[in-house]
Amino acid sequence: MAVADGVVVAAAVAIGANTSGAQAPTLHRTDLPNGLTVLSESVPGARSVAFGAWVRAATLHERPEQMGVSHLLEHMVFKGTRRHSMLRIASLMDDLGGGMNAFTEREFVCFHVKVLKDDVKPALELLCEFAAHPRLDEDLLEIEKGVITEEIRAVEDAPEERVEDLFLGALWEGSRWGRPILGDVASVEKLSASDLRRFMARFYGPQRAVLVAVGKVNHDEIVALAERWLGDLPGDRTDKTALPAAPKVASHHVIVRDDTEGAH
Repeated sequence: MAVADGVVVAAAVAIGANTSGAQAPTLHRTDLPNGLTVLSESVPGARSVAFGAWVRAATLHERPEQMGVSHLLEHMVFKGTRRHSMLRIASLMDDLGGGMNAFTEREFVCFHVKVLKDDVKPALELLCEFAAHPRLDEDLLEIEKGVITEEIRAVEDAPEERVEDLFLGALWEGSRWGRPILGDVASVEKLSASDLRRFMARFYGPQRAVLVAVGKVNHDEIVALAERWLGDLPGDRTDKTALPAAPKVASHHVIVRDDTEGAH
């Protein structure tokens, strides 16, 4: 686990490691001139590498009318980048034989990939392109908005998932901390590619990002690649927007009666 500028990063030991009798992992940190933080942990005996690009651009940074924009943006990076189509991205990952995914939390979004140690450069290059150069095609955006609205409805139909949003909304009433990460159907349906680009232009600056590498890695190599491929993150480099103030805890209860499609 490592902490960089208020972001807590927990990375699992890379698969295939055999550390019995080996030296303890070594953690390195480099803060680049553009503000990007690079963390690496070299795991002796590992045969794979796990990367994570963490950006402080998520639910807490959204305006009320654009709720869900950070989660939608996370989805859209997989639909094409400046250099690769959606099909090409899938083909590249098949060639590498690794796994790539992403997730959005209230404080940050994370894009991550895990590959064998010989595929560090192509995997990291693709990961960095996700964070810096998504294509944000309008037609594909409309399709993905439909996917997310169905995801929202699925959560609303699953009491064990919906109760978390209801609980946090009640606990932190009126606060950004209590908003659902997915947004709501009305806000998501109104989002456009321009909204996503404006969000990136505000919050996807290098000073708000942390690149993490764990496994069979050379720190200096990762730093050099990060300078090369994350040097042009599109966000405002002067933006120092902090997290909202800690919310006041409300003391009350909420009762919601809904018909659901499934049995629980």
